Amino acid sequence: MRLKCGKSQNKLSDPAKLTRVVSLIDKEGPWIGIGVDVKGEIYEGLLERNASEVKSGAGQYFTPRPVIETIVKCVDPKIGETVSDPACGTGGFLLSAYDHMKGQSQDREKLRALRTTTFNGVDIVDEVVRLAAMNLYLHGVGNDSSPVH
Repeated sequence: MRLKCGKSQNKLSDPAKLTRVVSLIDKEGPWIGIGVDVKGEIYEGLLERNASEVKSGAGQYFTPRPVIETIVKCVDPKIGETVSDPACGTGGFLLSAYDHMKGQSQDREKLRALRTTTFNGVDIVDEVVRLAAMNLYLHGVGNDSSPVH
């Protein structure tokens, strides 16, 4: 197993070490029982911390969360509209729009459609696309395939 973050890299080639890492993570709590919102918030926190440490690189810029939330409030997307982000990065705009829109209805079908057909994002950096896909998945956004490409 190889874990990469920027230029740093950790290799776990010893099965015993991998088992130990998994058991340490497992001791942190019942991950299966944790709600989607909590898992998503944990993942968002890790992404935000990484973005604040890195800021930019390779032409990438990570928009601060307060700026994202302000822009979403100004645009004020509504359920039934499509939200597209042509440079989605880790999916911050898409998730902020989802949070903004999900309180607009209690209708289960509208909320299902909101999660599964409303959002799409694109980015040219494969690693960032994977981060966005995981971020959206952990927040319950998407369907059988990721809305990010």
